[in-house]
Amino acid sequence: MEFIIIVLYLVFAVAVAGFAHDRGRSYVAWLLLSLLVSPLLTALLVAISPNLKVKAVESSRAPCPHCAEQILRAAKLCPHCRSALDPGWSTKRRYQSRPA
Repeated sequence: MEFIIIVLYLVFAVAVAGFAHDRGRSYVAWLLLSLLVSPLLTALLVAISPNLKVKAVESSRAPCPHCAEQILRAAKLCPHCRSALDPGWSTKRRYQSRPA
């Protein structure tokens, strides 16, 4: 009976580490934390922590200056409106202040 409990504990710890890895966290660190503390508590911590993979994708995109759709910063042509984009378009300011 104790063997089954230990195996289930290890399985849940590995599952929590996989869940953390899918959210952009370190697999090994969360595996060790879930083994030391509790897989249930670490699963809750992973669930309430922000998803780092979504933030990485958001930072690699910017709105097109012509149609405002989100496109890759490295794009040379907008896939939505087919507008040609100048080199460095994503680093330029969108709204220029008007002279008084």
